[in-house]
Amino acid sequence: MNNKRLIMLGMATLSITPQVTVAAENAHWLPTLYGSTQAQVRYQSNESLNAQIAEANLGLKGLYKNDGLKVFYNTRLQYSDNFTDTSTFNDIELIDANMFIAYKNYGGVFVGEGTTGTWKDLYSKVDIHASNNMEISSGGNLFEAAKYGHNQLAYATPKISGDFGTLWFKAAVITPNQHNDTDIDIFGLRALYHGENYNLIINRAQIDKKVFGSVDENCVRWTIAADYQWDNVTLAALAELTESSPSQAKSVYSAALTYNYNNIDFGISFQTKSWEDEAQNPDQNLTIASIKYHFSDNITLYTEAALYKEQPVDINPNDAHDDNVNIGFIFHF
Repeated sequence: MNNKRLIMLGMATLSITPQVTVAAENAHWLPTLYGSTQAQVRYQSNESLNAQIAEANLGLKGLYKNDGLKVFYNTRLQYSDNFTDTSTFNDIELIDANMFIAYKNYGGVFVGEGTTGTWKDLYSKVDIHASNNMEISSGGNLFEAAKYGHNQLAYATPKISGDFGTLWFKAAVITPNQHNDTDIDIFGLRALYHGENYNLIINRAQIDKKVFGSVDENCVRWTIAADYQWDNVTLAALAELTESSPSQAKSVYSAALTYNYNNIDFGISFQTKSWEDEAQNPDQNLTIASIKYHFSDNITLYTEAALYKEQPVDINPNDAHDDNVNIGFIFHF
């Protein structure tokens, strides 16, 4: 949905021209209402057929601009039956509440909670499906990282442009637990490079050992992602390498291919996960294929199938970790 702007028009006299200019400039802050509802019929191995509202979102976002200052703000409520205990009525959460503040050529600061920069910059390149994905309502993936984070503070440097592309850097601190005797639960550093039709991103995240409780070492996770686009074909790849993870995960490699034909998106992705104790935990593979038909700017129809090689280790008992087929409908505005 396009941003709606209110521009106050007055009589064309010198005395009120400054007021009209100020009104037009300040009109940028006016929020835009947006949202979506995803309904689907799902068949999962060893379970009965399930018709469900996978998730629903309702939010406000906007942009304020004034003399080189830009403030992007976003708040979003999400319904999902997988937030916590499904036996209680607590399925709605404020999943996004954040601001990004940028001033001229000094970079910008992100503060708040919601979708992490790690997902936006890296995992979104291979997280391409409507049903089996990194959303809380799904859990249909093998990655160690999460899509959402609490209490985030991040800085993005100004972009450095050259003949061969654009380079910039980011640093982030995430503190979801305020009572574990450490001020920085997760510290991340990221380098981003954007070329004419390709991107390369490298991210390092260190998770303090106090986040996990009884462990001896900090957990370090390296993530590398890249994508390349030819006309209506996009190929993406991601590597997630983890050291000293309490889950004993060692690596996840993923690749995704998307082909767009008119209003139809064809997508296929593959994930493979290995563990430190390979004898006890065999490698796990996940293959997902989907077709999305964009009926209009507001309506998307999709069909999707996921096939697991090995049953993943369930950390969240609500995760949809099994072979499944989905037919769904998304309305968004």
